[in-house]
Amino acid sequence: MPTVPIQIQQALDRVVANLPSPAQSFLARHGDKVAIAAAGILVAFVARKIAAGGKASKADLTKDLTGKVAIITGGNGGIGYETALQLAKQNATVCIAARPSPKTTQAVESIRQKSKNPHVFAEDLDVQSLKSVRAFAERWRKSGSKIHWLINNAGVSSHNGRQVTPEGLETMIATNHLGHFLLTNLLLDIIVASGHARIINVSSEAHRNRELDLDDLNREKGFGNYSTYGESKLANVMFTAALARRLQGTDVITQSLHPGVVRTELIRGAPLWIRIVSVLITPLKILAKTPWEGAQTTLHCALSQEAGYLGGAYWKDCQVCSVRSKQGRDKEAQEKLWNVSAKIVGL
Repeated sequence: MPTVPIQIQQALDRVVANLPSPAQSFLARHGDKVAIAAAGILVAFVARKIAAGGKASKADLTKDLTGKVAIITGGNGGIGYETALQLAKQNATVCIAARPSPKTTQAVESIRQKSKNPHVFAEDLDVQSLKSVRAFAERWRKSGSKIHWLINNAGVSSHNGRQVTPEGLETMIATNHLGHFLLTNLLLDIIVASGHARIINVSSEAHRNRELDLDDLNREKGFGNYSTYGESKLANVMFTAALARRLQGTDVITQSLHPGVVRTELIRGAPLWIRIVSVLITPLKILAKTPWEGAQTTLHCALSQEAGYLGGAYWKDCQVCSVRSKQGRDKEAQEKLWNVSAKIVGL
């Protein structure tokens, strides 16, 4: 049997001395097992605290954002929902850009109720559809509304092989990169004119050691479920860096970030075996962030003074981190990605 750390054993002895006799008798027989269990609980508690990661500051989460406007793609669930809810609680006007659905309607109603902020609404956007992106941008332009935060949060992960949109684009590249690339460009003049604005691209550490084939961005060759997902997240990082150079001299800052390993719905639509494995490893999910914890870096990038000075940076756990891909740091590759993306989306 494993040995019990002396500190835990001593603490347990002090507790036992003040217990009723039946409890003391039980612990006399099973004390080592109880101590080991206590040690396990302590380790789990520490692991959970580490997994939670960095936090946005209380000062940033209590700023009054009255008069500020945020667009959050995929704000109807997961970290997007938590981001939308927090900004709404701080009196921002919040647009949840997502496909019409009962989930979206419920998200808007929930955020309005919890934040007591009536200035929360949904706007139809299917970010994988270039047609839908253009329609959204046109409606926004006609509304005359400003944009102080564009949070490109929506994302998908494919588990069933290469799939394409009705426009012939690979689904993950279209949703995670091209749709947001087009949306940002179509709204960019409005964002710049709004002053002191931020564009935040939710990426992932899945970009680590990935390399995009910039001559086959649509992944018609060499597709892989996980590799293409990582490449789409690398595109987020590279797009952010190229955009930051174009925003120099303006009051707009752009960031990319890794939210952490978050308990979200990315495995929806996955094959049965993946969903079975997900159930089997449920105890390990204690090491994954909750959606609220996953939203912390997004909120830090949106609200902190620190992030306002670091255009083009990549963040993780509310701290600036290095980009984990050689290509991701290559300015020439970043510019080529911009040009290729612009050609595909018709800019």
